[in-house]
Parts: sequence; structure tokens; C-alpha cells
Amino acid sequence: MLIIVMEYKAEKIDVKDMPKELKEAFINSLRNKRNTNLAETDKYMFPDFPITEKHKNEMILYRQRLRDFMNSNVINVDNISDDVMNLFPLKPDFMKT
Repeated sequence: MLIIVMEYKAEKIDVKDMPKELKEAFINSLRNKRNTNLAETDKYMFPDFPITEKHKNEMILYRQRLRDFMNSNVINVDNISDDVMNLFPLKPDFMKT
């Protein structure tokens, strides 16, 4: 279930039941979120950024998961999954503190 807020009313709808235009807008918002997360993590990829090798490897993996996520079949407008938000890659633990 996804909760959509429209005109101050919250409504629960299944993603698969959304009109195509709404699915496309939803996918664009996911893409924007992905792009924002990639931009926020660019600094970790600079060779002189102070980061441990372990954390850098976690960051590389996280960034690749973000890219792969948008290319997966989960995001297909004609066959979108209700679990799409649960599948969005999580930030590495060291970024959460």
C-alpha cells in the first residue's frame, strides 16, 4: 500500500491500481530521490575525502544499488510493485549517525 495525499486527504491505494500518469509521476519522484541521494554521496568518492576503506566500499555498493534500482523491473510503469518503497536502497549505517 502507498499513501497518497491529495488536497489534504490521505488515501491508501495500491500502486498497481494507480492511473498511468500517476505511476509516471511516482516514478519521477523516485528518480529524483535517487538523484538527490547520489548527489549527496558524491563527496565520498573523491580520492582525498577522509573515509575508511570499509566505508568507501559500502558507499560504492550503495551508489550502485541506487543506479540498479531505477533500472529494475520493479519500476516498470506497466508492472510496478507495491513493495517499491521497501526495496529502495538504504543508506549505509555510517551515514545515519
